[in-house]
Amino acid sequence: MKTVSISIYTIRITNRIGTEHQNVSNFGGGNDLFDTMQSYFQTLHQDIAHDIERQLLLRVSNLQSSRRTLSGFFEKGEYGIESDLLNIEDEALMYEREITDAEMLPYYFLVVVPEDTDQAFVVLQKTGVSGVKGTFEIELRSWFSQQFPEFRIQ
Repeated sequence: MKTVSISIYTIRITNRIGTEHQNVSNFGGGNDLFDTMQSYFQTLHQDIAHDIERQLLLRVSNLQSSRRTLSGFFEKGEYGIESDLLNIEDEALMYEREITDAEMLPYYFLVVVPEDTDQAFVVLQKTGVSGVKGTFEIELRSWFSQQFPEFRIQ
């Protein structure tokens, strides 16, 4: 059985020019990171993020919102490799994975965005050595910089 673990990270927002951390519930003249993250997750729920260079897919399922907390599952899939899927009981070939097939593995997430502070928190699941942090970080930074070009998310 694979080991399942969780890791906790902080999210901060700074302006592009300096290093001053912004209030996550009120940055850039009234923007709220909670609303921003909810919009980001809804985007990933409707449209799969496709990183062609890294051959990765990322989407969100079971998105839940309560007060200033968001939770759900990232589903991350990698493609680019052909392989056989065998039944472990009789070793029979069950499926021949093609280069364009991506197995979408689930990873739980929880985001908490408190009011009147300069940091939010993200809890991410890891299964064995596989996780979603790197992919999530790349996708979130790219999306955030398009929405708020005068700020950086860390």
